[in-house]
Amino acid sequence: MESVITLAATTLSVILPFVAKGAEEFIKAAGKDAYENAKALFHYVKEKVSANDEYVSTVANFEKNPQRHATAVEDILKEAFSKDEEFANQVSLRLRTLGPRISVLQEVDKAKDLTGVKVRTVSDGEFEIVQRVRDAENVVGFEADDVRSRSS
Repeated sequence: MESVITLAATTLSVILPFVAKGAEEFIKAAGKDAYENAKALFHYVKEKVSANDEYVSTVANFEKNPQRHATAVEDILKEAFSKDEEFANQVSLRLRTLGPRISVLQEVDKAKDLTGVKVRTVSDGEFEIVQRVRDAENVVGFEADDVRSRSS
């Protein structure tokens, strides 16, 4: 598992836009799946810290003014993750599943230099590439310059 500092910063990077933007704006910017994932993560974190009155107050302030209280939330996340390894592990697992989900289906009769997915860097995520090609030259399903796991 990554350090609590990294985990807290990553968690904040997901929940801050969710809290700061309205649902409609967030969905427009990141998509419905990203919205639902960020929402689920935020509510999970909020529930897990609900036993501590100071944490509850900090999260409530964060919901009212996310930019102003982001640092305080990051601090309580570091503290909570340090005290509760299972909580940290669960959040880490949830974050790993938030990677991009890309699905490509190409049905082509004839092609030359056909690529399903080409990216520079990939940090986790799921890719499904289906290519149904009858007559083709130089077909690539997936190409990436750098593939790395968030946990490394």
